[in-house]
Amino acid sequence: MGVNFKVFSVLMEELIKWTNVEAEQSTIREVNERHAKLAAAFEQIDVDKSGMIDGDELKQLCEILGMPANQAKIVMKHLDGDGDGKVSFNEFANAVDPGGLKMAQETRHVFAIPSKQDMKAAFKLADGMERLYYLHVCCCCKI
Repeated sequence: MGVNFKVFSVLMEELIKWTNVEAEQSTIREVNERHAKLAAAFEQIDVDKSGMIDGDELKQLCEILGMPANQAKIVMKHLDGDGDGKVSFNEFANAVDPGGLKMAQETRHVFAIPSKQDMKAAFKLADGMERLYYLHVCCCCKI
């Protein structure tokens, strides 16, 4: 009855790997959703569909938002990372959602495979819990 340490170790490593894959896929989904929302906003502002937002498009945006047209210059300075007078999608995304692009590039595993010592401690705990459960079942169910 029970599971030996070697089987326990293999099962725990597989569980952690599976958990990491699930966490990574969740992060990738979140990044993709954020990217899609940013792309949709960028496309709405890029009226001439040039792939860049220029000063006139920012003026139009400011007017739509009820901001004074002269605010477009301030917005342009904030968004235009390379100072060329136009805003690319990457500049827009970095300014509007600075963590989003970094998150996409820095997706990492969430859980590390534990050391053998930590695995032994977890096994000991699990084994003790199994014994407690067995005692509980025997006492309560009068086996």
